[in-house]
Amino acid sequence: MGFWEIVFGNLILYTESLLVCALILAWGPGKKPRPGRGGIPCMALVTLGISALHSLFGAVCYTQGWAGNWIAVFVSFFSTALTTAFCFCVIYRESMKTCWILASAFSLLGDFSSNLAALCMISNGPYNLAVWKERVVYLIMMHVITPLIEVIFVLLLQKLGILRVFWDWLTQKEFRLVSVLAFSLYPVWEYGIFTFLHVNQSQWGEAYSVCILVSVCFVALFVIGRQKELQRKQIAV
Repeated sequence: MGFWEIVFGNLILYTESLLVCALILAWGPGKKPRPGRGGIPCMALVTLGISALHSLFGAVCYTQGWAGNWIAVFVSFFSTALTTAFCFCVIYRESMKTCWILASAFSLLGDFSSNLAALCMISNGPYNLAVWKERVVYLIMMHVITPLIEVIFVLLLQKLGILRVFWDWLTQKEFRLVSVLAFSLYPVWEYGIFTFLHVNQSQWGEAYSVCILVSVCFVALFVIGRQKELQRKQIAV
């Protein structure tokens, strides 16, 4: 694949991801875009510009061979979360802290969904996008299966009442430093667990399974921590 082809592919993929996030936010807490003085065209143009820069950065990393190690994972997570946070700031006019937590949560959701999609498709490692067959499989995984898993997982969280806990936490804006760091440093926790369990990253099925398990445990710990915090408040009252 050529450089600009990768940039364009990244832009489509990220725009699609941003649309899924917007739909979830509209359906869940009922968040609607709040265009500034420039109106919707200006908001869309700024968002597109931010997304294009992120897509360009991703293409540079890929063509330079910086993918496939933990440094690349950290850079990918934080660059995606930061880009999404800026886009949320432009679209919803919320504080940067709220947008960063939202973006980190959606990055966690994307990580879980993409790993589950890769596990379902029995991927044996990184796709070689220069091979047409592997490119088609990769596109199906990223553009169809991953967003579908995201939507299904969000519906499951809503059914279990977990999503309501998260929306209430965001609405009340009671962000303790521990909670913010927990979301912000999610890839670090993941790397620490990989190291502790001596997971062999060359065994991709095992790696995907551990990533999925870490995501589920992270959500469970957040819910438990939030419930304990609410109980402490009730006792204090």
